[in-house]
Amino acid sequence: MTLFGTDGVRGSYPERINEELVARLVAGFCATIPPGNLIIGRDTRSSGLSLARAAGEAGAGSGRVVVDLGVVPTPLVSMAIGSRGAVGGVVLSASHNPPHHNGIKFFDGNGAKLLESSERLIERAMPKNPPHGTKGDEVDGVEEYLERLEGVIPSREGRWHLDVAYGAACEVAPAAFRRLGREVVVLHHQPRGERINVDCGVLGMDALVESVRADPNAKGGFAFDGDADRCLALSPQGEVLDGDDLLYAWTAQEVSEGRAVECVVGTTMSNGGLGKALSRLGTRLVRVGVGDREVAEGIALSRASLGGEPSGHTIFPGIAPTGDGILSALIWTELAGEGTMDDWVGAWEKHTQVHQSIPLTEKARSRWEKEGERRERTARRELPDEVRIIVRPSGTEQILRLMVEHADATVAKDSLHLLLQKVRAWL
Repeated sequence: MTLFGTDGVRGSYPERINEELVARLVAGFCATIPPGNLIIGRDTRSSGLSLARAAGEAGAGSGRVVVDLGVVPTPLVSMAIGSRGAVGGVVLSASHNPPHHNGIKFFDGNGAKLLESSERLIERAMPKNPPHGTKGDEVDGVEEYLERLEGVIPSREGRWHLDVAYGAACEVAPAAFRRLGREVVVLHHQPRGERINVDCGVLGMDALVESVRADPNAKGGFAFDGDADRCLALSPQGEVLDGDDLLYAWTAQEVSEGRAVECVVGTTMSNGGLGKALSRLGTRLVRVGVGDREVAEGIALSRASLGGEPSGHTIFPGIAPTGDGILSALIWTELAGEGTMDDWVGAWEKHTQVHQSIPLTEKARSRWEKEGERRERTARRELPDEVRIIVRPSGTEQILRLMVEHADATVAKDSLHLLLQKVRAWL
């Protein structure tokens, strides 16, 4: 079974992710890419420093000059690959996963996530005993990233609340907003790896809702995940605006200013109402599989102007090759303009989506991977017309994710109940 999921390799530390595995993976990566420098970054997890050291030593032992940026958002590493002329990048992060997890992500010389074929090459090239060298000290990459944002986002006044989830955005997100003229109120801003993603950020927005609602001058808020490659927005009234909303808002703004948008890329999880809303703007929605790597591939194949996931990974290909939560938040502030995020609430009619997760054992996962597609087809035939279902093993956690969608909320909820019964019986 492959080590890689939808976004790198993740798991609990040190049982699944540890220094030895990271060193072997990095050595395998170095064996598959051209000669040149390697960029490394990490989030705030307590295991991150040790894992980053193991990654750096394996990179140095493989003959690379390792540029260690320390605790930085994942998209900053992606950007630094291009600006510093590196041939690849490594991020030690488990993104939205809990604090006792960690993981490793790889980027190619263009700053993009690796293709699945490249990940298979890494696994085949992993040595049993990776080489060890001496990496240099950490270097600052934040200023360079802020200057990059300053070059693509204009300054604008306004008061915004940010939940940086005790993660990699703690320093960078507030600095970016302030650099561009925005006033900020920052929640969970200490770099505390033992609290990363716990009841905060994109996984726990209650504190952000309370903070924004209590501030009469707030134009809205933004929640980030642990490595800041995704964000969710919040209106002053506490309504959540997700990645689908950003795809629609950006497209609508472009069309209103006379710039046609031929297509944008969403995923199988994108709301069914989004395709209809975009169609009325003259824009086609192209669906791909889950994961920002799939979105990036879809953008390249369809030459789309934009792509993203409801979870908040959004890729603006003219600016960056991978999802960037801080960039997405700043673009939201531009779309709000002189108004607030309330202006985009209810801008298009959403179908009701209901979700459920079921814990998976390795045995059950293996069985579902073999039989799941057939079982899903069987279930779909027994559900009401126009019900859309997605059943898939998570690529980052040991769970089976279920999603049921229908324009009618009651039909969606009843269908999820029936689907749950069937899936539990199969497992």
